[in-house]
Amino acid sequence: MSLVKNIENWGVVGAGGAGFPAHVKYNAKADTVIVNAAECEPLLHKDKEILKAYPKEVIQALRQIMDLSGATRGIFGIKAKYKSVFEALEPHLLEGMEFLKMGNYYPAGDELVLVWEATGRTVAPGNIPLSVGCIVTNVETLLNVARSRPVITSWLSVGGAVVEPCSLEVKVGATVRECIDAAGGVTCEDPVLLLGGVMMGSVSENFETPVTKTMGGILVFPRNHDLIRRHVRPRKEYDKIAKASCDQCNFCTELCPRYLLGHPIEPHKNMRSMGFWTTPLDLVKGAEFCCECNLCSFYACPEDLDPKNISTNFKRMMQVKDKAERMKFEPGSVKAHPMAPFRKAPIPKLMKKLNIDQYRNEAPLKAGIVGGELVTIPLNQHVGAPAVALVKVGQKVEAGDPIGRPEGLGAWIHASISGVVTSVGDAVIVEER
Repeated sequence: MSLVKNIENWGVVGAGGAGFPAHVKYNAKADTVIVNAAECEPLLHKDKEILKAYPKEVIQALRQIMDLSGATRGIFGIKAKYKSVFEALEPHLLEGMEFLKMGNYYPAGDELVLVWEATGRTVAPGNIPLSVGCIVTNVETLLNVARSRPVITSWLSVGGAVVEPCSLEVKVGATVRECIDAAGGVTCEDPVLLLGGVMMGSVSENFETPVTKTMGGILVFPRNHDLIRRHVRPRKEYDKIAKASCDQCNFCTELCPRYLLGHPIEPHKNMRSMGFWTTPLDLVKGAEFCCECNLCSFYACPEDLDPKNISTNFKRMMQVKDKAERMKFEPGSVKAHPMAPFRKAPIPKLMKKLNIDQYRNEAPLKAGIVGGELVTIPLNQHVGAPAVALVKVGQKVEAGDPIGRPEGLGAWIHASISGVVTSVGDAVIVEER
């Protein structure tokens, strides 16, 4: 069976974000494969921990993807300060592989920023890295390829207000609470969660949330922390302050990573549009290219306004517009801003501004696999439609058995433990017996 078909059958998805099916991404021709190990979200460290623990396996998987795509270059994008990661990888590097030693800034892990840093090529708005001959892949995704088996565990970092920040391997469908318990429990009163990262994660109060293939991080903060307040600020509030307080300083635009790549996203114009009774379409068209990194709102704006949410509201509006009204760009049609190398947000400064610099910014790998006798495995852990359940209540399954079939663009879902199916709905619940 071909490698592409195996990757599909194993249910491998992009573990660093939306969960794009890996067999689709890898089934392409490119001259360069870039491993996104920049891990620029503060407090998250699972990628570098994987590289230190499994360097040979990740490199072997990179070789497989390079051979599959015809690529002659394989580039690891890693922060220069992680010397232990380079030391782990270097003895195993194969022909055509090299390092890109990156600065400690955000958002170094944006795949379009990474392509530009690694190759000097600028991906045009609305295009993907493949348009300039590159495939960008996540560290955990490569490890899942190397393991040659169904994806039944996920890797994530637990940090913030916990006793022992750490990185963990977790059974898919285990609870967030089990992961926090593995980190020694919480250290604050009235805790809430950021699932993902501090910049692009989502706030949750549900400690029973199941771990998915793409979760990446579990961060705990007290409910009254300013970061939580900013994440949950209602639209009525951020619309009002945009209309009343924006002085058009342009910092949100001048520090926007996509604007600096030559994309037509200009958050200050989206803010300006809030002062009109009706929105001039030409003023906000570029909002559809917002990457939602939150740098404008959480770092650039001196007034504590919310250009990101204003921009993403217009982005959603543009996404439902007739295609004739939307902006189109051919590959190679834009160039990076000449100041792009000099307008980066240093992580220490970002952490200080977010008031999270008091939390331990490391998460060593903890031995063992987290997850107990019951798992709740969502059928939607990927881009595309949810998988279709293949099992019924009362059915016995073994770890690794398929329990969800992809519908169109999607991914196979597998049982992460052996046991009996006790419920089938949006998720499949399996209990050890």
